[in-house]
Amino acid sequence: MHGLRGARAARLRSQIRLELRRQIERFLGAFGDRSSLLVDGHIHYHVLPMFFDELLALCADYPIAAIRLPRERLSWPTVRNLSQVSALNVTKCVVLRAFCRRGEQALRDRGVTTAEAFIGVLGTGAMTLEYVSAALNRLQTIGVTGTVEILFHPGRARADEASQWDHRPELQEFYLSEKRDREGELLRSSDFGHLLSAYRAPGSDFRPAHSAEVAR
Repeated sequence: MHGLRGARAARLRSQIRLELRRQIERFLGAFGDRSSLLVDGHIHYHVLPMFFDELLALCADYPIAAIRLPRERLSWPTVRNLSQVSALNVTKCVVLRAFCRRGEQALRDRGVTTAEAFIGVLGTGAMTLEYVSAALNRLQTIGVTGTVEILFHPGRARADEASQWDHRPELQEFYLSEKRDREGELLRSSDFGHLLSAYRAPGSDFRPAHSAEVAR
């Protein structure tokens, strides 16, 4: 997309803005008017520069109060029985942080908020209670305050849907993984609720907020 110039770039930007507008309108049509919206994109497409710029432009037309910036810190907490972070997750984390640095000032200029910290890119496929607790402890140790967004991937695809990803075996494995079931169970567990309550307790500088991505 960086190689596009002139009329081709303008046409693509127009198409992106139209698609973003349609998705926001569809959401509002299904769930009613909202005084404020928090916007994010599937697999973080919304932080790509051309998408991000068009999304910011729509802040003038919709009550977009917050936009997700998945700027996770590059630290892998020491947790018993936790496998090593994958090279793919590290790469995603580095790339997303670069895009997010570009977007931070733009959000401030428009008065649009975002979480102060993010957990879930490095830990994709390994989001256990112990991992989340260790990641939160790490953020607290280095002095992070404010809202911390925690991303999960629950909702495993059915076995009869596997053929949708025959051309992408890595995605097929991911969407049918039992790890997604475990993340769903974690979200429903009382232990996870107690963990969040501890960080939301009076006197705590943290406000953990979890999001669950189920789109396929």
